Amino acid sequence: MGIKVSFTLFAKMLLLILFSQATVSYGQSNQYGESAQSDDSKLVLQTDLQDKYYRQALYFYFQGDHQQALVQIEQSKAKLKRLDSRATLFAAGLQLSAGLLQQAKATLVNFDALLNVEKQRENSSNKSAKASELRLIALLSLSNEYLSQGEITQAKDSLASIESVSSTYYQEYHVLTQLAYWPDDSRLLLVKPISELDDTSAYILLNEALRLIETSQYDLAINALKTIKNNQWHQEEHGFWQTLFLNEASFSSQRDEQQMAILQGQAIQDYAQLLLAQIYISQQRYDLGFSELKTFPEQSPYAESALFLFAFASQQVQQYDIAFNLLNLHYKNYPYSQLGWQSAELMAQQVSDQQSLAQGVSAYQTVESFFLLRQQDLDTFSMAFNQSINLLDFSPSSQVSQHKPEGNDHYLPESVWLQQALYDAQLANLYQGVIAIDEQAQQVQSLLDKTTWLAEIITLNQARKKNIIAAKETRDTQNVFKQLKTERDRLAKLLNQQLANKQASAFANAEERQWLTRIARSHSALTQIADKKNTADYKQRLARVEGVLSWQLAQQYPQRAWQHRKQLSQVDNAIAGVTAQQQQLDKIANSQLSLELSIKKQQQSVKQLNLLLTQLAQLREKISVKIRQKVKLYIDEQGVVLAEHLLSTRQGMAKVLERMAKADKSLAIKLAPSAKLAAAEKVSTIAGTY
Repeated sequence: MGIKVSFTLFAKMLLLILFSQATVSYGQSNQYGESAQSDDSKLVLQTDLQDKYYRQALYFYFQGDHQQALVQIEQSKAKLKRLDSRATLFAAGLQLSAGLLQQAKATLVNFDALLNVEKQRENSSNKSAKASELRLIALLSLSNEYLSQGEITQAKDSLASIESVSSTYYQEYHVLTQLAYWPDDSRLLLVKPISELDDTSAYILLNEALRLIETSQYDLAINALKTIKNNQWHQEEHGFWQTLFLNEASFSSQRDEQQMAILQGQAIQDYAQLLLAQIYISQQRYDLGFSELKTFPEQSPYAESALFLFAFASQQVQQYDIAFNLLNLHYKNYPYSQLGWQSAELMAQQVSDQQSLAQGVSAYQTVESFFLLRQQDLDTFSMAFNQSINLLDFSPSSQVSQHKPEGNDHYLPESVWLQQALYDAQLANLYQGVIAIDEQAQQVQSLLDKTTWLAEIITLNQARKKNIIAAKETRDTQNVFKQLKTERDRLAKLLNQQLANKQASAFANAEERQWLTRIARSHSALTQIADKKNTADYKQRLARVEGVLSWQLAQQYPQRAWQHRKQLSQVDNAIAGVTAQQQQLDKIANSQLSLELSIKKQQQSVKQLNLLLTQLAQLREKISVKIRQKVKLYIDEQGVVLAEHLLSTRQGMAKVLERMAKADKSLAIKLAPSAKLAAAEKVSTIAGTY
């Protein structure tokens, strides 16, 4: 057998052993592979990892998966041990959008220190100015979130952290300052602006008008409201950072965003017009209030209040037909509103005053039935709400059947009473807290399921490890490796001999060896024939064949010699790899540290996750108790208001009945003298007859 055949069989045997050992070692040495991979990445990767991870988080953000974007930022922070100012600010924005106010505040506090370090490291005024602008946006957004949560002190602290404000953001800063220090004069700002300012913001003027109304400066308030009403207001376009930190809703298209901006501008004008009419009515200038509300938009979000004021103003200017229709429409369209309840009473009172007393009694009876029905509805709602176990399962609405992880969707049940109660910002925030807790509990439960699955994997690996160790003990691997090395050394020695002899036929293939064998047999036959026959021609042909074959072998010799040296080198590498994996397998088999650490870590994770689930359940229970208390307080308040309206309605009906009794009595008195005169004449007639 030639040297090439020996190399082929030896390589096949070695690959079989390599495959079996590598399969075993792969399942048991993930940690070694990971460490090796991390070492390689430390040596090979020279890219900006901060920028890479930041771009990955941006990808998730623009895909609408804000939670995954925040997870990506946290993972990059864990890997890199720190974040640059850009990624830190992005994390603060994501935390704000997720409602993590305390985490966002802590991030921004750290951002200040990080910003100072980067300012010292990078002597670039442009980067410093940009970072200061981003910090300003973050603090303004943080103040806005605190105000929306009712944490006024925290909002003041955030605003006090602002050192300077550019004209671009001064309007927003001015509005937040007005809200945080309400009702103090909004001109007493904490920070003076750097450049020229434009105070023509609709929100600034509106807040100023409200402050003037509270201080009874009605003339100045009327001027401000007229300015808001008569001007067109356009919402400024926001860049990426402003959109991130201002926590604005996402729109499906730019057209939808523009339409929403138009609606917001119209809503500001509607509110200013409503306040203007309210001032006129409070000053008993009912004709001006009537004129203002006569052109009020029907589809405005303030249509309910405007409709009530318009009906009241119509009564005062003696437009009774309009007032009756508006009051009747108002209490039927808004049966659960306190303004609607007042409209019902005013309607019954107007019918009693402007129409017949009998119609007034009928109207009061209708209103009384209306209030009794509302009381019955309120009692039914109270009983059903108290019997509910899960608050989010009570009166579920299709609009909130599924909550998004961003937490931007507000809880909106089917129950109208609960919808009215959720106008209270604190109660709405408590419901949002319950939704957020449920989402967190689902995520923790998912992690717990994965941890359980990991425990099963560890158990399977333990059993697999035992099987591998048992198989290794029954297999004489050391003797097999010794035989392989002996065979390798023999083949290497044979190869060196052939290379030293430089015999061209040493690396002949099967066909060439077959030709060499035939040539050798031919030479043997010629020797036996000797001079018995004339073999000169045959010898010449044999010499030509032998010469051609020798020339081919000589041509192929260098390449084939290099191939055999290469195969020997590959065998050496394979043996070294198998030896290293065998040593690694022995190390893993003799050490229980890796699996023990995994088991311990898994058990700790299970304890932590179960503890977290318990804490979430306890927190949810506490919030649920607060929600029930607030809803009960709302139900009691509504019950008191309904009872007062019912009592007032019955008193009004009693007055109408009293007026009817007086009218009947007066009519009876008027009819009494004529009745006595007729009786006297009748008596006289009878007396004369007799």
